[in-house]
Order: sequence, then C-alpha cells, then structure tokens
Amino acid sequence: MRTAIAIGLDELAPTVAAARYDLDRYGEDEIELHVTLLYPFVPRKELEPDVVGSLRSFFAERPAPVFALASVEAFDAGVTYAAPRPDEPLIRLVDELAGRYPETPPYGGIHDDVVPHATLAEDDPDGAVQERIEPLLPVECRPSRASLYEEFEPRRWRELEPLPFAR
Repeated sequence: MRTAIAIGLDELAPTVAAARYDLDRYGEDEIELHVTLLYPFVPRKELEPDVVGSLRSFFAERPAPVFALASVEAFDAGVTYAAPRPDEPLIRLVDELAGRYPETPPYGGIHDDVVPHATLAEDDPDGAVQERIEPLLPVECRPSRASLYEEFEPRRWRELEPLPFAR
C-alpha cells in the first residue's frame, strides 16, 4: 500500500470539510480534507523506523506554514479545490521535502510545478461545489503538524504518524 505526507484540514477548516463530504464521493473514511506535501511517498512495506525518525526531525526543524483556504479553483482536468494563500510556504515545504527524499518526487514527477491545493471534488460540472464552498472562505489555517498517512485499504487512508512542526 501507499503512503503520503500531508497537512490534514478537517480540524482546521471543519465547515469546508463537512461541505466536501456532503457534496462529493469522498467520505471521512477515505481521507480527510488535506493539502498534500509529498505523494507518493515510500511504500508502506518499505517504510523503516529511520525514515519516520527523519521525517519527525525534518518537521520539528520547521515552522508551521500559515495560510488560508482562500478561493475555489479548478485544474484543467476538472479537479475542484480550495486554494491556499499564501501558497509560497507550502511550495517551499514541498520543495524541501522533495530535496530530502529525491527518490519520491511530488506526484511521481508528472507535474513540472506543484500547485498546493485541498481537493474538494473530482469535478464540478454544475458549479455546486463552488457555490457551496466559496461562501465559507476564507478560512485561516494554522497547522500544528503534518502527518504521514498510510493507505490501509484501496482508497482508504489513516494517519500513521503525526509530524509536529517546530514551536
């Protein structure tokens, strides 16, 4: 199974998360609303304690990125997402993680540029997601941690390890 590093948002943006669960096929038992930092990461069966320790140290040395879920946007492929602003602290964090773990580039290296986002729906052809979520924004997010997530069943994820930011 797969692993990923992300910042969970259900506790930081509960109204947005609740609306997402109401509107799309994503259920709370799949994966919470989040901003991905590094996916795919090390396969679960290859995840050694020293890698987890290295992740803990990595995040403990960095301040938490402060951002707001500021607007609803969509990628050309149709994925609708909440855009974090400013996005520079998240981009910097992704770049630093990718530099530390070059064998696991963001999204497998298929994108030239990583766009921080919190997926709301795979598509929104009638604009219902945007109509429901946009009035809830902006939502300020001050995460205390990132998380290492594991896929324990197909399309079902859970937090494997909290990764607290520096205080």
